[in-house]
This record gives sequence, structure tokens and C-alpha cells, in this order.
Amino acid sequence: MNQISPRATYTIGKSMDVARYVRCIESSKRVRWDIADNIIQGWDFDTGQKYFPDGITKADQFTTLPADEKLYLSQIQGQAYANMFGLAERFVNAKVLEISRDHWLGDQTKLESLIRFCDKEIKHPEIFCQIKHMMGAQMASRHQFLADPNDVAREVLGNAHGRRRR
Repeated sequence: MNQISPRATYTIGKSMDVARYVRCIESSKRVRWDIADNIIQGWDFDTGQKYFPDGITKADQFTTLPADEKLYLSQIQGQAYANMFGLAERFVNAKVLEISRDHWLGDQTKLESLIRFCDKEIKHPEIFCQIKHMMGAQMASRHQFLADPNDVAREVLGNAHGRRRR
């Protein structure tokens, strides 16, 4: 059975609920990573190579498409994937910080857990942004992604509250 740290005493009578947050904090303290050193180090996007396998792109099913266009389709889809995930990751921290409001003056263990989650999560949009730029450096003249991540995040978060922001 997992032992609950003394931090759980912030919430009396809810130790099992708090235990999940405590485990999150403990994991966060053990794992520290850097984008450049641990993720993208040595990555290169060569336009002579596929960015996505055929199983994902389904390019092999385009029987009339020449090989060079199938290769380009893979690259477009790879860049689109990085852009779409970058958009999705853009609003996660904002939402978690909004949720953390319930704990600002309450359960400090839950608050710390959510803040530590944000500390890790803040790196994800940056990873996809760097990948987007690395791919874009190779493909800029041929393919662009025009959606602004902040505009998309504002729209998603606005709709999450049942209202549209303009």
C-alpha cells in the first residue's frame, strides 16, 4: 500500500483523494527533462525522407500518385500533425491553471500537483513549435500552416465556458 506523505495533512479526512496528487508531486520531483537535451537533440527533417509512415499517411493507397508526391504528402501530413498537436497543447495549461483556482486558498497539495503538471506540460507546445519550425525550414516555400495557436486556444477555452469570445 502506498504511504501518504505528511503533505497530505493539508486535507483532513480525504487522504485517499490527496494520495493521487501526492504521487504526482513525487513523480514530478524525480523526473526533470529538457526539450533540447532530451527530446529533439540530433533530429533532422530531411526532405528526401518520409516524415510519417505509409500506415498513417495512407499514401500507398493513392495508386496514381508518383513516389515523389507520396513522399511530399508524408511531409505535409507530418508538419500538419505537429501543427495540430501544437494547437491542442496550447490551451491545456490555461485550462489546468483555471482549474487550480479551486485550490488557491485551499488544498495546497492539489495546488502544487497542478502547478507541477503545468511545469511539465508547458514544454509540450514548445516541442511541437520547434518541430514545426524545423520542418518549415525545409518546406516553407511549399507549405504553410496559418492558424494562430493563441486564437485557437482562446476559441476553445471560450467555448468550454459556454460562451464565444470575439
